[in-house]
Amino acid sequence: IRPELSNNYNIGFRFGSFELAKHEFSLSTNFFARNIKDRIGLPIETSLNVNDETILYENQGDGTSKGIEGQLHYTYNNNLGINFNVTRFDLTINNRGVEVDVPNTPFFTMNAGAHYTIGNLFQKSSLLNLFYSFYYTDEFSYLVPQGKNTVGDEFFKVPEQIVQDFGLSYTFPNNNFVLSFDVKNIFDKPVYDNLSVQKPGRAFYLKLNYIINN
Repeated sequence: IRPELSNNYNIGFRFGSFELAKHEFSLSTNFFARNIKDRIGLPIETSLNVNDETILYENQGDGTSKGIEGQLHYTYNNNLGINFNVTRFDLTINNRGVEVDVPNTPFFTMNAGAHYTIGNLFQKSSLLNLFYSFYYTDEFSYLVPQGKNTVGDEFFKVPEQIVQDFGLSYTFPNNNFVLSFDVKNIFDKPVYDNLSVQKPGRAFYLKLNYIINN
C-alpha cells in the first residue's frame, strides 16, 4: 500500500466571543479543499465480501474533497452552555478511470450538546450537572453499486441516524465524591458503523468516583 499524499487548503473565520449582559456566544466556520493522491480507505468495489472476517485497506485512487464546517457556542450566566457543530463535504475518487463517490463515509453530520449546572440544590457547596447530546448522520453508501442491480441502490445505503444521550452528575460537598448517571441512545434508535454493521442500542451507566487527592 502506498502512502496517501494531499495538498490541503483551509480558510476559516471566528466571530466573537460576544458578551451581552449574562449572554456570551461565538461563531466559527472553516472552508476546506483537498487534492488527494493514493487515498487510503476500504475497498470501493462491490465485489467486497462484507462477511469476510478481515477487510484490508487499500489505495482507492486519486481524488478531490471540498466542504465546510461551522460551530456555535453559547453560554448564559456560566450555568447554561450550548454548542452546535455541522460538517458537510464531498469526496470523489478516480478509481481505475471511473469517478465514484467514496463509500463508508458520511458526508453530512451534525451534533449539538447542552449542559446546565445547579449549585447548592440538595446540599450546600454541591453541584448538579445535567447533560444532553444530539447526533445526526445523513444516509450514505457502504458499497458503491456497479452496473445494474435488481435490488437497487437503496440496498447499499446506511439510513440516516439520529441519536440522543442524556446524563447527570452530582458532586458532593468537599468535591470528593461524584455520582453520575448516563443514558446512551435514549430512544433506542438503530445505529450503524461505516460498514453498515449495527451497533448496540440503548445503554445505562452508573458511576461513583472518589477523589483521594485534588
